[in-house]
Amino acid sequence: MIAKRYDDELMYSVQKCDDDSSNKYKYCTRDGKLAFKKPGKDFLGVTKQNYKNVYVIEGSLYIGEYVGK
Repeated sequence: MIAKRYDDELMYSVQKCDDDSSNKYKYCTRDGKLAFKKPGKDFLGVTKQNYKNVYVIEGSLYIGEYVGK
């Protein structure tokens, strides 16, 4: 699967997170450095401040976070 950043500048190959015991993240990059989760209820949409952390995976919005494994 492909995770495409909201501004179309970056794309990552992602897979479902199998080793996330907390179930916080749904998708991860193959190297495990970046993980993606569904936005919380307080997410108000894409803004100038957060667009670099918003990704589209299979038509849904996800928030990308560096988890640094």
